[in-house]
Amino acid sequence: AVGEGSYGDLNECNYCTGCPTITLTGNVTNESAPNANDGAVDLSVSGGATPYTFNWSNGASSEDINNLSPGTYSITVTDDDGCTANASFTVNPGSCPTIMLSGNVTNESVPNTNDGAVDLTVSGGATPYTYNWSNGASSEDIINLSPGVYAVTVTDDNGCTANASYTVNPGTCPVITITGSVLDESAVGANDGAINVTVNGGTNPYTYVWSTGATTQDLINISSGSYAVTATDSNGCTMMANFTVGSGGCSNSTFPYNEGFESGIGTLTQNTDDDFDWTVNGGATPTNNTGPNGAYEGSFYAYTEANSNKNSVARLTSTCFDLSGILNPKLEFAYSMYGAHMGTMEVEISNDNGTTWTNVWAMTGNQGASWQNASIDLSVYTNDVIYFRFIGKIGAKRKSDMAIDAVSIIGDCPAPINITFSTTDESSPGANDGAIDLTINGGTAPFTITWSNGETTEDLMNLAPGIYSVDIIDAAGCSTNGYAVVKPSLISCTFTGNLPMEDNYENNLGGWRQDQMDDIDWLRFSGNTPSGTTGPNGAFQGNYYVYLEASGQANSTGILQSPCLDLNTLRDPELIFASSMYGKDMGTLKVEISNDNGSTWDLLWVQSGNQGKGWDVSRIDLYNYAKDVVIIRFVGLTGTAYRSDIALDAISVDTRIPVKQNSLFTFDVYPNPADQFVNIQVREDEKTINEGIVRVFNNVGQVVYEYDMSLTGEDPLRIDTGDWGAGMFIVQWYNPETQYHTTSKFVITH
Repeated sequence: AVGEGSYGDLNECNYCTGCPTITLTGNVTNESAPNANDGAVDLSVSGGATPYTFNWSNGASSEDINNLSPGTYSITVTDDDGCTANASFTVNPGSCPTIMLSGNVTNESVPNTNDGAVDLTVSGGATPYTYNWSNGASSEDIINLSPGVYAVTVTDDNGCTANASYTVNPGTCPVITITGSVLDESAVGANDGAINVTVNGGTNPYTYVWSTGATTQDLINISSGSYAVTATDSNGCTMMANFTVGSGGCSNSTFPYNEGFESGIGTLTQNTDDDFDWTVNGGATPTNNTGPNGAYEGSFYAYTEANSNKNSVARLTSTCFDLSGILNPKLEFAYSMYGAHMGTMEVEISNDNGTTWTNVWAMTGNQGASWQNASIDLSVYTNDVIYFRFIGKIGAKRKSDMAIDAVSIIGDCPAPINITFSTTDESSPGANDGAIDLTINGGTAPFTITWSNGETTEDLMNLAPGIYSVDIIDAAGCSTNGYAVVKPSLISCTFTGNLPMEDNYENNLGGWRQDQMDDIDWLRFSGNTPSGTTGPNGAFQGNYYVYLEASGQANSTGILQSPCLDLNTLRDPELIFASSMYGKDMGTLKVEISNDNGSTWDLLWVQSGNQGKGWDVSRIDLYNYAKDVVIIRFVGLTGTAYRSDIALDAISVDTRIPVKQNSLFTFDVYPNPADQFVNIQVREDEKTINEGIVRVFNNVGQVVYEYDMSLTGEDPLRIDTGDWGAGMFIVQWYNPETQYHTTSKFVITH
């Protein structure tokens, strides 16, 4: 019975012996993207007495909550009886979607116009976007750009970002052409020459710098000589041109002058006031027992054909030569006057534009079947403008062919030209930032400079590794030449190749690279090499190998170089490779190693000459370099002719296969030192040794002899060494099944 008084609902938990279980479950919706604040918790309640009240940690009193930022939300649910239940739910932050950036770059049109642009396109994320460019711009697209790299950070409305960079390349110069008309000096020393220059292309106005220091467009009142001008347009684009002002109407003042008739008669002219022309010929002349059998140098010469031209005269006249800039000038040439009916050859000089001629040399009669040499002193004509001519006077019968070759005018320069080079090598592989600083001493300014890469400036920059030759002609016509070498960067060993490494060239060169300073590249190939009776018939492993093609490339070097290899990662490193050196003209293959980034190289292995058909496998112990980071290279040198293709395949650097020393038996090697033969005789465990293989190695690790002991009944085993070179040799017994081995050594003296 209930006592008197006022009581609440007896179902309230405050008056109950215990609350029922109230179960809370929540379905969480995470934030869709950073800063979206669109998370939610969908709460479900079971158990207890309805209705429920809700008290969330964010102050909400609804059953479900939404528009939530990332975080943990706690809930206390109270039922109608005052019983409670607690739970918490975590809304995770949203992840950024992929924001895609693509840019259309407009490079600078010409140097210094600063008209580059980047047209940016953005997709993904939530609009609107904000933009932060490395040049401070905040627009989507950027314009009026100088050459350079422009980085951009794009941020969407939720704070998600994407980054990209775009390169605006420098503008390229248009083709600028310089043409000019030259007025020669009227006479030596008149100083009334002129050069009138016209420039096309580029952007006006132009500035001009002449090798004399003048800055005018044209030159007047100048002496004979060579003149160089550099024209620069308003955008800084340049072009250089060279002009030669002659003296007395003669513009040929470059010495030494040489004519070998390899491309016709060159600057010489056939006279029209004679009986017939000189003929350029190769090989023997048509008539037997007269004329030369071939050229004195090169392939061609000029001659007078006597057959059908008996008792006739042929004249061959030079262009003019200004000798004012040369000391002790000489005219030199080779001549042939062979034949029983030989006539006369003469040389004449004119120093008055051909008005009069002076005989300076003559030869008459048969001079034998060999070429002869002549040298004519022209010192009396120093400071003159001259012409020379050859006169062939044919004999009375057909055996009187006469010939000339290797015509030259030489002399001493008034001021010899000396050149020196200061080179800057490439800073890193592929940087192409080498440079050559050329210094010219002596000579007579101005100088005409021509580099092998086509440049005409004194110095070169932005050079790839290579050999650069230069020809220099001074104002006196004297010349010299030389070359400089820009070396490639040493390999940076901050990156190393993966070990163990094995390359069989099935897809590409793997980690190996061509050396930029050699003569020829290694070629990836399958099947037979193109030339017969040389090279392999196919790959040693798989379908492909690399080789040096010797056809047209005799006596050429090709270098194949590994990446940097950290041999610390291998317990006992070893290099194994297959080589093919088949061909009667075979050259040499070397293996070299460097442990100082390519500064110096040690020889590991070398082989020369024809090794016969098929592949040979060589193993090189790298124990001495086991603690080093190394580079390995194969250096192939083709032989004297096309039958010298060299091939490589299946190159690997790995841990050496362990071989266990056998102490159960030994063998004797005698006589030692040896000469024509050596004997190998077992002392103990003859059965075991007869199940193994005997190998003999030379002092560079090559296997020079190998024999399966199970095939012999000899005791001792006799090895003929009569055709082996003198030196020390290692003999090894090795059992492939047990991997036991034992070694000894002997010396050969002849």
